[in-house]
Amino acid sequence: MTTFAVSWFCADNYTYETITDNHRRGLADQCLAELVCVCIHGLLIVVMSTTLCILGCCTVLRYLTSPTIVLYPGHNVKWILSIVIWLVLLCSLGEGVLTDLTRNPVTQPHLYIPPTVALTSMIITLTYYHHMEYWDVPRMSWLLVIYWAFSLVGEAMKLSNLYSQFGLDITILRLFNTLLLALLYASCLLIEFNVIRTMVFGWYYSRPRYPSELNNPDMLLSHKYTNLVSRSLFYSLKWLLKLGYRKPLEMSDLGCLPQEFHCKYQYHVFEKAYGAEKEKVRSNNKKPSLWKTYMRGYGYSILFSTTLKFISDLLNFIPPLAIGGIVAYATRVYYEEDISNDTQVSTEVCDRWYRAFTNFTLYCLLLRQTVFITVGEFFSNGYVLVAVVFVSVIIKGVLLQASSHATVIPGFKIRMNLQVLFALLLLYLELGISAFIGSLLLFVVSPIQYKIITKMSEIQFCVLSFADERLKKSNELLQSMKLLKLYGWEEIFSSIIESIRSSEVGQIVRTGVCVIISTFLAQSTPVISTFITFAIYSKIGPSPLTPELAFSALALFNHLAMPLLELPNAISETVNAIISTRRFQNLFDACEVSEYVHGRPLLSKGFNDVSDSMGTSDDNSGKKQLSVAYNGHSSEHERDDLVHLIHDTPPHYGTFESESTETPVTDIPDHLSIQINSGSFAWDKDEEAVLTNINLNIPTVLFGEPFDYKRYQQILDVCSLQPDIDILMAGDNTEIGEKGINLSGGQKQRISVARALYSRTDIVILDDPLASLDVHVGAHLMENGIVEFLMEEERTVIVVTHHLQYLCHADQVVVMDDCTVARQGDLKEIQKHSPELYSDWQKSITVITESDDSQSEGEDVNTERKHLLDVVKQLSNQSVDGIQEDGKMCVSCEILGALIILISGLSTLISCEMGQTKPSLVGLALAYSISISAYLTWLVRAGADCEMYMNAVERVEYYSQVNTEQYQGIYNPPSDWPDKGDIILENVSVRYAAGLDPVLRDVSVRFKAGEKVGICGRTGSGKSSLTLALFRIIDTFQGRILIDGVDISHVPLLTLRSRLAIIPQDPVLFQGTIRFNLDPEHSRTDDELWEALDIAQLKTVVSELHMTLDAQVTEEGENFSLGQRQLFCLARAFLRKARILVMDEATASIDIKTDKILQQVVANAFADMTVLTIAHRIATILDADSVLVLSDGSVVEYDTPSNLLANSDSAFVSLVNGP
Repeated sequence: MTTFAVSWFCADNYTYETITDNHRRGLADQCLAELVCVCIHGLLIVVMSTTLCILGCCTVLRYLTSPTIVLYPGHNVKWILSIVIWLVLLCSLGEGVLTDLTRNPVTQPHLYIPPTVALTSMIITLTYYHHMEYWDVPRMSWLLVIYWAFSLVGEAMKLSNLYSQFGLDITILRLFNTLLLALLYASCLLIEFNVIRTMVFGWYYSRPRYPSELNNPDMLLSHKYTNLVSRSLFYSLKWLLKLGYRKPLEMSDLGCLPQEFHCKYQYHVFEKAYGAEKEKVRSNNKKPSLWKTYMRGYGYSILFSTTLKFISDLLNFIPPLAIGGIVAYATRVYYEEDISNDTQVSTEVCDRWYRAFTNFTLYCLLLRQTVFITVGEFFSNGYVLVAVVFVSVIIKGVLLQASSHATVIPGFKIRMNLQVLFALLLLYLELGISAFIGSLLLFVVSPIQYKIITKMSEIQFCVLSFADERLKKSNELLQSMKLLKLYGWEEIFSSIIESIRSSEVGQIVRTGVCVIISTFLAQSTPVISTFITFAIYSKIGPSPLTPELAFSALALFNHLAMPLLELPNAISETVNAIISTRRFQNLFDACEVSEYVHGRPLLSKGFNDVSDSMGTSDDNSGKKQLSVAYNGHSSEHERDDLVHLIHDTPPHYGTFESESTETPVTDIPDHLSIQINSGSFAWDKDEEAVLTNINLNIPTVLFGEPFDYKRYQQILDVCSLQPDIDILMAGDNTEIGEKGINLSGGQKQRISVARALYSRTDIVILDDPLASLDVHVGAHLMENGIVEFLMEEERTVIVVTHHLQYLCHADQVVVMDDCTVARQGDLKEIQKHSPELYSDWQKSITVITESDDSQSEGEDVNTERKHLLDVVKQLSNQSVDGIQEDGKMCVSCEILGALIILISGLSTLISCEMGQTKPSLVGLALAYSISISAYLTWLVRAGADCEMYMNAVERVEYYSQVNTEQYQGIYNPPSDWPDKGDIILENVSVRYAAGLDPVLRDVSVRFKAGEKVGICGRTGSGKSSLTLALFRIIDTFQGRILIDGVDISHVPLLTLRSRLAIIPQDPVLFQGTIRFNLDPEHSRTDDELWEALDIAQLKTVVSELHMTLDAQVTEEGENFSLGQRQLFCLARAFLRKARILVMDEATASIDIKTDKILQQVVANAFADMTVLTIAHRIATILDADSVLVLSDGSVVEYDTPSNLLANSDSAFVSLVNGP
């Protein structure tokens, strides 16, 4: 039986008639070597399969379910070599089949069974290797060593036998494959020895720690911790695609991201590279280059991506070249020409293939008859060429996506348009001078394309400029929406944005025209060039234009269309990259800010006598001390001192109060030297609490600090944040909108203070931390947070404040006056040396208390928060859609395109053999099917882009259907209405939206014309809601409001709001000129503007500016102090010439003296107007004609201040006295 099997395997019953006895013996030895290889691979298939079954079914390893593996040393190289071995074995199988079909009348199993068994063993081997890493059992590699060693021995036996017959003739495909397999098996054996050295014995190798991020159960994107094939095909993302198919994806579906996906990781990479570049050029006094920084930080990724892209581009030319061979094969088959006997095989065909596959020693070996098939015979077979095209398209797609993935994380994009040059070169080799003449059209079109691209770049620059301006204005409009609504200016700002958008759209249309022309030239040029080339070749060509030549050239010309289409985008992106890098280069090369710009004078006024410094030093007791010196006044504070900086004068331009705290962390003038020799500091600028749209606790409060639950809870308590967190829907995981839009002013301030307290710094600087807090919360924060918590930790605290009642807690008091230190020392020293100042303070302290900041009611906040979360989810879905498109889908499209090519090629060849299809149609089908994968990828991307863009359309549609305010009215009042300012509220009930609870309930009150009314109450009492109802910002669903006898619900909305004036709590200035900020409607003369500035005490400040009224206000008015911005709002209100003025806690963030001045200005400039003042400081409304006290949306008290103060049980007295 065994003898029969061997005889059948070697086909001993067949006698070669055309070979010598020597060769016959060699064939017998070759058969024996093949049989040995079959036994080796077959035995190892059984052993490895058994080992996998035992370990996977009978040990604890069967309980292991992890989507990740431990990548052993040489993992990627091992997989690449294994894939190459698999391809070589496929080639060997094809060679055996063709040899058996073309050389032997009787089948010889030894030609094709060994590679079949070897292919099976390679699949089992890769499975075994994968599970070795998956189970992390490195000792399993001993069996792999045996496999590679015995496989190498088997190939060596075959190679020795073939060498004895043919020498080193690599034109014999079997010899070439055997030599290549021997080298590949030897390489795998060396890699396996290295695995044993490192993972089994640990020789000269320290095993890396298990990635900590894999311990996180939320780590779902484990792409980089899978094997090479899974990463290349994005197989690890299949769960995401399935989930996205079933339902819209949300951010929570993604889990957490790997470390390298975070911007912080990429920032550190760039920072390290830029620092190294700075050190390198420091000695040469040169500026660091960003281009060199890119290469230093991301050079490996760029080189790796470029290499893969280059190889992918080369593989892209295999299908066009293979078409010629396929058509030639189809021609021979169709006309029944026998390649083995046809001695008239075109030498020209051989020449063309030799030139196409240069350096591959095939030249005219199709004519040679050997025992085994030659390389030339193998690659002249149409079916083989179809398989080659199929494999090349898949590898091209995988490499192309891997190239993109290598740079997409750091944010690079590699563009290489060398395909045009390669295509032209191959066309010249195919068609000679005719291709060159036809390609001249490309050179004619290129300057036109370049001109179009240059024009597009210029237009694109204009588009970006308009877009920047539009986005700035849109952001400004959204951030200032409340003020615009109150003043009725929304149409003015909308028209500005529409004007900018119209200009932008005009430029976009011009860009579109350029794109149309460019696309037309890119698509039509290859077609016209093809016609010209074929026409010229028909006249001057050395041979007829055969189908194989024509379709191969046609495929190459078609191949030019996509690169030419992408060329404008590539050049445009390159230009944008250069421009962006140049901008960043200028930014990085810029010197540190040494003086304020925009017309703002230096803060050095009064500081020219001595050098000023701030630092820490050690005293004899070993305690850290903070040293401060301003204008010849110096002081030293121990580490646990509490220092108060008191601003004692109105905030003139350049006042040093807040600037003194900003200096350590922002702009340090050249004349000011600041040194902190030991310790660290935390800075909190609470005048403008800065919050990002992230979760409330992490990292808003932590801000990069490690999480300490006990400390975190303590901070929430001392900052009175726990009650606020308890009422939020998601607790401290609530998403914070941009700039804390869904939090009240007091909440934002306390979160900002909590951030500073949570830090473990030695020095804490707090800039007016109590500005927007009511008296109870402010007292709790000061006593429990600043005094108790910080002092217990022995931290030096500098507090800038206007709240004089807390000076008793200060160890040192520094009084700032006109950018200089007016007084310093403890309270006793100030009382001793400045009794008048101390007396003024005592008088102020007796009347100081605070009310609460105006916050939107809780229901409105929750509604806004829910809306913001919906927007975030939509944006998350878009991001996830992009991940799906760029990874798995692109590779899937390439594979699908390759399958279409395979089916098309095989079906047309079979049909041609049956005489059903002509060879020319075979070429036509293949010429257009090879581009199908590119169009499929484009189709998927276009579909994904369309879906993403439709999200924007969906949002626009949603907002277009939102109910707008009722702008129309049924009564147009006269132009002088209101002429008195009499306000009557009759049983008014107000809510923020239908379905929500009312925030004002059955309020009935009358404010007489010209009366000054103070409105006060605790948090949530309805103070701001009352004023919003007056402007019809919120829904008055019951009762009515009359102004001078006119029901405001009957008046057109813009008319109503344009007849009222308001000074909001948050002073808003717009980017533009001072003139525009005061009078956006351009309805006032310069004299009126100067009058308003004079009343607001800003005339001197503005007149000193270079452009006076036309001086620029920067974004959010940052080139003016907070107090000056508030005074600009006062001037703006004065210009309204309205009979009713609302002051919505307008003095919350300014000092006491400025508050008094502002109150005096209001009393004089608005003497004949009705003024409603929502009180932040109760002292500011003690001089009012009447005081309205609200509680839970209802009127509690309404009387004169004197009458209310006379009643010790009144709610007003409790507000005055505080806790």
